[in-house]
Parts: sequence; structure tokens; C-alpha cells
Amino acid sequence: MKGHRWFAMFYDALNRPAERQLLGPLRARLLGDLRGRVVEIGAGTGLSFPYYSRQAMVVAVEPDPFMLRRAILRAQAIGRPILLVQGAAEALPFTSGAFDCAVASLVF
Repeated sequence: MKGHRWFAMFYDALNRPAERQLLGPLRARLLGDLRGRVVEIGAGTGLSFPYYSRQAMVVAVEPDPFMLRRAILRAQAIGRPILLVQGAAEALPFTSGAFDCAVASLVF
């Protein structure tokens, strides 16, 4: 699958001010209480990973291999057991009803 190497490389730096001032607090509010099996569609570089509660079993789906690589590194850095899968929202590789909730932020 083709990706966007340069976009992935600069994505976090470009979004840092918005993450600090607006998006981070919103992510904390929206994701912090989730429990059970959660699928995150379009995980990007994994900026949302630190905001999930420990009771959430997160499966993150990302189509771009360069963004996915950064998301894997972020999950490892924060020590969270997040399963990362390369895939697209149009063809998720999961059975119906496999998750308790779904998250999609900044992807539509």
C-alpha cells in the first residue's frame, strides 16, 4: 500500500500546538472512559494512544505504512498493548460485533 512518507514525518510536529491546546484535552475527555474492545479507525501516528484507559483493549487500524510505523513506535514508547493493523476503513478485517465501540478522529 502506498503511503505518505513526508506527511507522516512532519504530522506530529505540525499538530503539536493544536494537540496541546485543544485536541489533547478533547481526546482525554472522549477516550478516557472507554472500556472493553475498542477499534480505532485511522490511528495515524497514535496520538490518541496515551488517552485510552487501561481497561480499553485497543486495536488500531491505519492504511498508511509510514503513519503505522510511527504508531507502533508510540505504542511501544508508552508501554501500551495496542494491536496495530494495516488496513482501510472500507474493508476492516474483523467480524461484525467484534468491538464494544469504535473511534475515528480527524480521518473523515
